[in-house]
Amino acid sequence: MPSISHFKIYQPAEPCSLTGENLRQTMDKIVSERLSPNGREFDLKGYCVGYNGMTIFSQHESLSNLKRLNLGGNRIGDEGVKLLCDAKALSGLRVLSLAGNKLTNSAFRALAKSRALVNLKRLFIQVNFLGPEGMGVLAQSKSMASLEFLYLKQNPLGPDGAKALAGSYSFENIKELYLGRTQLGNDGLSSLCGGKSWPNLTALSLAQNSLDNMAAEMLARTRLFPKLVTLDLYGNPIGDDAVVAIKNSPHLKYLRALQIN
Repeated sequence: MPSISHFKIYQPAEPCSLTGENLRQTMDKIVSERLSPNGREFDLKGYCVGYNGMTIFSQHESLSNLKRLNLGGNRIGDEGVKLLCDAKALSGLRVLSLAGNKLTNSAFRALAKSRALVNLKRLFIQVNFLGPEGMGVLAQSKSMASLEFLYLKQNPLGPDGAKALAGSYSFENIKELYLGRTQLGNDGLSSLCGGKSWPNLTALSLAQNSLDNMAAEMLARTRLFPKLVTLDLYGNPIGDDAVVAIKNSPHLKYLRALQIN
């Protein structure tokens, strides 16, 4: 079975190509097989339901009590996300994965405006095409203000995306932030370390972002992560002295786990 970045993208039925009654019957079957007995969890990772499938799921009466939805690797595209964002039946969602769906800034603009997803606590949007524009609208979105966990790994944020994130007025409740492989570089980290405070952040991943000793020194000096417990710097060329500076930082007094190479 083929995969992209660990997301299965085909099942034998390939439901993303179905239409009409065949589509509806197949989606009903998937719901009966994949929806948890209590109706709160729906794991569709790699089922390739596509936009067509989302036209069914976004209105499916059996999903009205859903709390956790995994749509990773489903080829739903930007238009499928827009359906999701308008689905009042899914307003109880707390955990949502849209990983590996080739989403662009258009999808993230829809998320930022969604009134149906205001109760989200955990959002997984790794392995997509989230850029500075999309990051900017998400970071200022009142609809995303309840988020406590944000997984952004492998999106092309770059320094400009980091700058947008650093100016967020909506992410003050974030406790875990994952920015691995988002092309930040030292310039991006400089923005994060010089922007708004992250008063509740306990876990931060900056893995594989071409950060060097200067970046480590920024982390040691910043006062913006007062509750940080876990810091992941895996895959960055950071020397021993810089590591010691982080460990000895008076501004990171709660740090207990530091991942390097």
